[in-house]
Amino acid sequence: MKAHRFLAALLAIALAPVLGSCSGGNDDDGLAVVIIGEPDSIFEDGLRLSAGAQLVRDATSSGIVALNAEGEVVPALGESWIVTEDGRSFIFRLRQLNWPDGEPLTAEDARASLVQSIAALRGTSLGLDLRKVEEIRAMTNRVIEIRLTGAMPEFLHLLAQPELAITRDGESIGPMVLERDGDTAILQPVAPETIGLPEIQGDRGDQRLRLRALDRKRHV
Repeated sequence: MKAHRFLAALLAIALAPVLGSCSGGNDDDGLAVVIIGEPDSIFEDGLRLSAGAQLVRDATSSGIVALNAEGEVVPALGESWIVTEDGRSFIFRLRQLNWPDGEPLTAEDARASLVQSIAALRGTSLGLDLRKVEEIRAMTNRVIEIRLTGAMPEFLHLLAQPELAITRDGESIGPMVLERDGDTAILQPVAPETIGLPEIQGDRGDQRLRLRALDRKRHV
């Protein structure tokens, strides 16, 4: 049984340095994953997240672009993009996706989310990297433009960071949904076609995770 491609990349990148233990196989309850940290840390929200909370956010939300297991920029909520010759304008076409309540994702939703996140990031290291963002505007219902004050070759990698995931009123669109069972985060994959994403060829995408954080001092 193969995990969702996005989740597999996430596990390879995010979990490798913090993995405490993992069950050797699959069962009806899903794949059990344990990381080091305070039990509630995986449910944190905000800008400065623990490793477990970063995993949960990456699994349950998406940005306009994402990074694959090799660290390459790939489409996410944005299905395609162009960069102007001067490197100062990035124009993205969004996929036809729906929010959990059934409402369609719009360019204005993405613009409002990015403006709010960038403002909240002021004073952080990522916020300093984003100082060149001059303007964000919805050009049509599914096209958004991000203008910079100067060329920034690494901009797409910055845009793929989990802090810039697109959200609306606490809702997000991601490859998994979160359920909480005490101190355990249950991450259940969502069929890509149900939210408007293309089906991944050869990937069943049905691997559920049961994620817990354990304090190392209490379990040594």
